[in-house]
Amino acid sequence: MAEDLKVRIGKEKDPEKIIRAINHYIYGIKGMKSGSLDLKQSRKNETEEVFLHRFLETGRGNCNSLTTLYLSLAERLGLPLYPVEIPSHVF
Repeated sequence: MAEDLKVRIGKEKDPEKIIRAINHYIYGIKGMKSGSLDLKQSRKNETEEVFLHRFLETGRGNCNSLTTLYLSLAERLGLPLYPVEIPSHVF
């Protein structure tokens, strides 16, 4: 994924455009989604959606797995991306 993004981002330096490219790649191209389809499914998958490997397998994650993916990709690409944590949420 990092290699694909590296090509898509190219020499872009504008942070907003870089984040747009990452968002488009994750949500548009890879088709990943945040959260479960419904509340019942959400409760069932709540513990599994936290883990990055499950998110990559299923294409559905939560704020923790999404943030982990973003940070992992940013680290591989040498981008200065940092998480923000508030009670019961991270982005």
